[in-house]
Amino acid sequence: MARAIQYTIFLSRPSDVESHADSVKQAVQDTNLVASALGLRFEVFDWKEDATPGLASEPQARVNEQSNDHDAIIAILGATLGTPTANHPSGTVEEIERSIVKSSSSVFGSNSVMIFFKDVNLSLSSDLDEAKRVKDLKNSLGPRGILYRTFSDDDALRDGVMKSLGVLIANHVHLTESLGPPIGNPGRVSEVGLEVALPDVEELGIMDFGQIISEKILSASQRIREQRAKAGNSRRGSEGAARML
Repeated sequence: MARAIQYTIFLSRPSDVESHADSVKQAVQDTNLVASALGLRFEVFDWKEDATPGLASEPQARVNEQSNDHDAIIAILGATLGTPTANHPSGTVEEIERSIVKSSSSVFGSNSVMIFFKDVNLSLSSDLDEAKRVKDLKNSLGPRGILYRTFSDDDALRDGVMKSLGVLIANHVHLTESLGPPIGNPGRVSEVGLEVALPDVEELGIMDFGQIISEKILSASQRIREQRAKAGNSRRGSEGAARML
């Protein structure tokens, strides 16, 4: 089998949405169930876990040095932008801006910048200045032609990420088909037994093709969750029977 192409996704977020990082990683893992059969895989670069210590003009510069080669970015924001850097309102904003510039040379083009804002209910204890900074960032994106998504909880975030990754997979398939024979094994996904028979990307267009891919990712994700739940119930049943003996 042909070797899969690996693409790196930079995961960016301030600390107030840290709890949602695992949902993004799970979405990428689920997406790979389908992607691997089509000749590609996604790897997450999480600067909080993957960046190594070292010297630079500031900590953000050190992160930038190690994330220069990423192919796309997933940025999640909530009630705050994060800590300011030397040149930007926050590290997350700097990472978004660098990725916007980089998108012109990315294999995924404009689809390489994926921004998700959490729906946040403000209270009397909320930092209104931070909330305004987040709102100002949101308002600045539209006039620049940058579309973002919102999410209410982890399930909505996972679904949004998988749909966005479906478009990246469509980009990859379109590119590889234009360069030569298809890469990978388009027949099936062995981990969950899901068939991956696909229509012609040229006939549908990348966005429609991406929607079909996204549906297959969601199906694979649902199937693997069902298998895990079934295995867990079986294990608990065996443990209960053992205790009765």
